Amino acid sequence: EAKGIPLRLTLTMMTKSPEELPDEAMLAELKEDMKTNAVFKDFAAYSIFLYSNLRWRDGLTVHEMYSSWYNPLRGLWSDEHRVDGSDVKS
Repeated sequence: EAKGIPLRLTLTMMTKSPEELPDEAMLAELKEDMKTNAVFKDFAAYSIFLYSNLRWRDGLTVHEMYSSWYNPLRGLWSDEHRVDGSDVKS
């Protein structure tokens, strides 16, 4: 905590090449590291965003993204996978 304010860590990554897509396995590895690595134990919440480098003409919509939020107080992850702005259900 910084002066009584809980800290939240957000990790945002984008693929280097527009042809490369974000990797769901990388998301799983990052989530596991944030849950088990002592470096992250003092944060109140975590967010991970993995984006493809391919964007639509609107400049805001990426072709594919994975995102995940973790609340250690509840011990819950919330995951999302989107392609062309729409949710992908597993």
